[in-house]
Amino acid sequence: MVLSKKIIGFFVVLSFLNGAKAQQYATKKIDRLIALSSQLANRHQALQICAKTYQLSNAVGYYPGKAKSLNANINSYIGLGEREKALRSANKLYEIAISEGDDYYIGQALMAQALSYAYLGFFEKALKINKDAEVICSKIKDNDQFYSSLGQVYAGRAEIKHLQYKALKEVLAFELKSLGFYRKLKNRTCCAFRN
Repeated sequence: MVLSKKIIGFFVVLSFLNGAKAQQYATKKIDRLIALSSQLANRHQALQICAKTYQLSNAVGYYPGKAKSLNANINSYIGLGEREKALRSANKLYEIAISEGDDYYIGQALMAQALSYAYLGFFEKALKINKDAEVICSKIKDNDQFYSSLGQVYAGRAEIKHLQYKALKEVLAFELKSLGFYRKLKNRTCCAFRN
């Protein structure tokens, strides 16, 4: 029963997206749809929603919607094991974030690139990009975004070390460093991991 309600809700959202003009969308509605997509267990449905929210954001010139849509796409692709597609979305996010001078999303893109390369077996490249992300994320002005981003950087570095079969002590050191940054968050619901 609950599953059928979610499926019906999804189709209502899709039909709503298909029937409306981009100009009718307020940025808050776009943001709500992106947030909805991140809560869906079905990553394929989430990708469909984010493709639409990206198009709508692009049509109305809403950069945050484009960045959030791409970031949500990256998370879905990583969850599906689609490393190359995650990397393509990360590259696209990087390009638009650079053009906006947005350190937060530049950092998000770099972290996604690093994880994608690590999952593809390019560990040295992944570590270099992860360190580049650390430098960028250290410039973030918003406290919660700063702490969340650095938490993600070190969690990503722990994952890379884990994939390299490094000693558990080394992996754990980065996990603990990551946790230290997450504990400093004031609003622990504002910044989801990798989002």
